[in-house]
Amino acid sequence: MLIVKPDPQTSMINYSTVLKVPYWSQDEEEYTCGPICIRMALSFLEGKRLSKKEYLRILDVTMNGNPQKKSGTSKLKLKKAIKERGYRCRTIYGEKGITKALERKHPVFVYCWMKDEDGERYPHYVVIRGQEDKKYFHINDPCNGKPGKIQKKIFMVRAQKLNWGNKQWGIEVYKE
Repeated sequence: MLIVKPDPQTSMINYSTVLKVPYWSQDEEEYTCGPICIRMALSFLEGKRLSKKEYLRILDVTMNGNPQKKSGTSKLKLKKAIKERGYRCRTIYGEKGITKALERKHPVFVYCWMKDEDGERYPHYVVIRGQEDKKYFHINDPCNGKPGKIQKKIFMVRAQKLNWGNKQWGIEVYKE
């Protein structure tokens, strides 16, 4: 008989893990999905919600303090902000990379694509906080106002409203 004790930082769902990553949304007119994803991931790892002051420091490192900067945030600056807070990170690729990070109870945020109402595609970041039954990713999308889940097969297809594709990258965040 297999007995599984629940981990206080995760929820077990049909033998799948969903990390309890706090949620924040970005302002509609700002390009802060990257810094917001860092705030969510680090809040999970620190076991407390990062303060506004701590978030403003992340924003300063990633976007020079300018949330209206239309170019968004580079992978290099995201990693710099994570390391400045004393954490480590690594670039991951593909569904296997996400799965391995989640098995280690490390949050992942991914560089993906969204489509607006007019069908125009633009880059975006979301936190992947878990997977369920090998069919769904549980995500914190700072753009839509709430945590949710998305079918993996839909997320991996480039033609969808929110998609990752199989050649994109993500960042696993951890402390060691």
